[in-house]
Amino acid sequence: LSELEAQTVIENSLLQIFSIYYNVAQLTEDSKNISESLNVSKQRLLRANYGFEYGQNTKLQVLNAEVDVNNDSINLINAKQQLANTKRDLNVVLGNVITSEFNVETSIDFKLDVDQNDLINKMKSNNVRLLQLDKNLMINKFIIKANKSGYLPSIGLTGAYGWNKGNNNAASFVAVSTNTGLSGGLNLSWNLFDGGSTATRVNNAKI
Repeated sequence: LSELEAQTVIENSLLQIFSIYYNVAQLTEDSKNISESLNVSKQRLLRANYGFEYGQNTKLQVLNAEVDVNNDSINLINAKQQLANTKRDLNVVLGNVITSEFNVETSIDFKLDVDQNDLINKMKSNNVRLLQLDKNLMINKFIIKANKSGYLPSIGLTGAYGWNKGNNNAASFVAVSTNTGLSGGLNLSWNLFDGGSTATRVNNAKI
C-alpha cells in the first residue's frame, strides 16, 4: 500500500508538470494571437485617422479605434506577464534554475487510433486509485480475521531451565553440589464475555 501511495505522488507530480507545460503552450499561442490582434487594431486606427483627416470618418470612429488599441495593448501585457509566471512555475516543478528565456513546443499531435476496450482494461489494471482500494480490501480482510480471534481461546506455553551450584565448607558431607532442573507449563484462557467489544471491532472492520 505504501508503494502505491508513493506511485500516486509520482503520478500527481507528472500530471502537474504536464498541466503547466500545456498552459505555457496555450499562453504562448494566446500571446501571438493578441499580438496579431494589436497589429490589426493599429492598422485600423491608422486608417481611421486618414479617413478623419480627409473627412470620410468622424472623430468617434478614431476614438473607438484608439480604445481597441489600448485594450489589445493591455491584454498583451497581461498575457505576457501570465506567460512569464507560468514559465516560472514550470521551472519550479521541474527543479530547474533557468534564468534565460525559453520556449516550448506548441505543436501537439493527438493519438486518436486508440482501442476503447483496450484503454478501459489498461485503466482497470493500472489505475493506482483502484489498486489502492483493492489493497485496502485485502488488508481489511486480515483485520477482520484478526478481530475474530477474540472469539477463540488463547494458549500459552512457558518453559524454564535452572542450574545451581553450591560450594560447602569442609565439614559438610558434600563439598560441592550442583542442581539442574527443567520445568514447563501450558495454560489455556478463554474470554467468554468481553462486553461485545470483539463483535464491535469485527463489525467496524466489515464496514
